Amino acid sequence: MTETKDKVQKLEDIFGDVEQQDSTDTNLQQNAEDTMVTSYEKPDSDDGYTDDSVEITQLQATHLTDVVFNQMLGDYNDDGEYVLEQSIIEELANMPKHVVRKDKNGTYVDAKYEDKVFHFCITPYIKKENGDAYCYLQLLEPVEYANGYVIDTKTTVVATYEYRLQDGYEDYVFAAFNVDQDDNSGDEGGRRYVDADHIKRRIAYLDALALVSVDLYEKLEEAYFNRRIQILNSLPEGTLVLAEFNKERSKIEKYFVGNSTRKYKALNDLLTSVIDGPSGEHLKSNKQYRELMGEANTKYLNTVKQIDESAKHSSEVQKALDENDIMENATKKVATSNLKPNVKPGDTHKPPKKSGSKSKKPYVPSPDKRTIPKPKGGGGKKAEDGGAELDIQEETAQAEPLDLKPENIVNYDNNRPRPTPPPSAGQPSMSDIFGNTQTTGTESTNTDSPAPAPMPR
Repeated sequence: MTETKDKVQKLEDIFGDVEQQDSTDTNLQQNAEDTMVTSYEKPDSDDGYTDDSVEITQLQATHLTDVVFNQMLGDYNDDGEYVLEQSIIEELANMPKHVVRKDKNGTYVDAKYEDKVFHFCITPYIKKENGDAYCYLQLLEPVEYANGYVIDTKTTVVATYEYRLQDGYEDYVFAAFNVDQDDNSGDEGGRRYVDADHIKRRIAYLDALALVSVDLYEKLEEAYFNRRIQILNSLPEGTLVLAEFNKERSKIEKYFVGNSTRKYKALNDLLTSVIDGPSGEHLKSNKQYRELMGEANTKYLNTVKQIDESAKHSSEVQKALDENDIMENATKKVATSNLKPNVKPGDTHKPPKKSGSKSKKPYVPSPDKRTIPKPKGGGGKKAEDGGAELDIQEETAQAEPLDLKPENIVNYDNNRPRPTPPPSAGQPSMSDIFGNTQTTGTESTNTDSPAPAPMPR
C-alpha cells in the first residue's frame, strides 16, 4: 500500500493538475530544460528547420513514436536529424535490388528481405568540375499519419557513389549498389547477398517495442487530444481550427479513425495537420495558445519518453533482442567498411554547417512520394455526429493506471489479442497528466459512405 501511494505521489509531483501547475514544479521544468533545443530539422518547411519551441517539443515526441510504429531503420537525434547506423547502411547498400521504374528524378529500385520490401531511389548524377560525378542511394521509408490517410515519405541518403564520369557510368553505379545482379530468389544464377542481421534485429526490436507500448501510447494520445481540444475551445482563434478539423474528420471518420486501435493518434495527427495549415496561422501566434500548448506538449513529450524507456527494458523487448542476437552490437559503428569501392556512407557532399545557421545541400531532385492505392468510390458522407460543429466533444477518458515500471508493462503474445487492463481505483489515469479534460459525446456510426482516397504528403 505504501509503495502504491509513493508511486501515485511521484506521478502527481511530476505532472500535477493543469489548472494548478506553476513554476514550482521543478521536475517538469528540469525535464523541459533537458530536452530544449533552439533549432530542429523540418525538411518539409521553407527553411528546412523550425525554431518554434512549441512545435519542436511536439516533433520530438511524434518522431519517437513514428520510428516505432513505422518500423523505421534510423533514429532522430536531438537536432531532428535522422541517422542510420553504419551497420544498417552497409546492409542496405549491399542488398540485391531490382529496377522498378525510372523518371527524371532518378531510378527507383526495390529490395526484398524476408517479408519486407525496402524502397530506394538512385538519384541522377551531379557532375563536378574535375570530371568526376556522384549520385546518392536514397532510402524511401513510408510514414503513416491518421492511420494511412496521409502517407509521408522519409527520404534518407544511405550512401554516395563517386567516380569519374565516362561511358557506362550507370553500370558502375548499379554494380556499386547491387542492382539487378541478384534478383533470382532460387538457388541458381548470380551471387546472392542475404546477410542483413542488423536490419532483422532492428525490426524485431521495434515490433516488440510497439507490442508492449501501443495501449499506453493510445491512452496518452486520448488525454493529449482532449487537452488540445480544451485549449482550442477556450480561444477565439481556435474556432476556425475546430471547424476545419470537424469538416476533415467527417470525411475520414469511418475508414481511417473509428475502427482503429490507434484512434486518438489518428485524431491528433489530423488536428496537427489543420493547425499547421491556413486555419491555424493566427492561432499559432496567440500568446495564450503558445503558453498552454507549450505546457501540454512538454508533458506529452516527457510521458512519451517514460513509456519508451520502460518499454525498452521490458522482458518482451529483451526476448526479441536475445532471439536475434548478433556478435556485434547493432548500435555500434563498425571500424572497417564493407561497402563497394567508391561508395561512402551517407551524404559526403554536405556543405559544412555555419555556426547558428542551417546550410542547404546541393540540389538533387526529390523522388516521388509513395502512396497507397486509391479505394474505389468517391469521398465519404458527412459524419452523423455533425462534423461542422465548432464545440467538439469527446467521450470520457477511461480512468486506467499509468504504471510505467518495466515489470508492470504487459508482455503480450503475438498470437492473441491484447487485453485491456481493468480500471484500478486509487491510481492516476492518463488523463490526469493534462488535468480534467474529460468531455462527453458520441462517435460517428456512418456505415454506407465509400472510403476517401488517402492523401499524399
